[in-house]
Amino acid sequence: MNPRLICILFVLLLSSTTYAGDFYCPPQSTVTYHEQDFESGSTGWTTEGLNDSDVTWAINGSESNSGNYSVHAEALPYASDQTLISPVIAMPITQEPLSLHFWHRYIFEAENNEIDGGILEVSIDGSAFIQVFGVYFLANGYNGQLQITDNVLSEYFAWVNHQPEWTESVVDLSPFINAQTLQFRFRLGTDISIGTEGWYIDDFAIKSCFELDQIYTDGFDG
Repeated sequence: MNPRLICILFVLLLSSTTYAGDFYCPPQSTVTYHEQDFESGSTGWTTEGLNDSDVTWAINGSESNSGNYSVHAEALPYASDQTLISPVIAMPITQEPLSLHFWHRYIFEAENNEIDGGILEVSIDGSAFIQVFGVYFLANGYNGQLQITDNVLSEYFAWVNHQPEWTESVVDLSPFINAQTLQFRFRLGTDISIGTEGWYIDDFAIKSCFELDQIYTDGFDG
């Protein structure tokens, strides 16, 4: 089978809204190590325009998954490459599985194909940012591949087209379990024409399960 077709099928499989079987924690066993709901602003978060791009990432008070605020970037009507960057986050070294959760909704230009879109990137222990690949998503990963050559993210698998409802994406962080710190970057790329509503992010969190102490057991073997 064509390797590109295999990759596309794999990404579509991992984009399912069904979580991986080992994702759920036992009752009352979820630990949240880091979270940002943007209700008190975006303290610790920064923005950057790559390739001399304009930047529109800002706190938004009209759309949110919870509370009253989210962070939002317009999909500009000209070529742009704008990023939203998390703080450097210290990773716990004793808890598995670790997972990154965030809620988002987006409206991107998509008249005939995948034109504008967004990706998630990660910096490991201060290294250069690289894309978080589709294989790491436990829920709602990338749903297409950018095709337009005027977009700096052309050929990247990305979130594309329209997702008007708030949706939770979940990333398995076990591949980075030996990292001391992680930093995440939401990156929105657009082509040279037609602006749209863009991308909203809310309720960013890193979570884990912890093992509950066993209080009582009886195997009824005797």
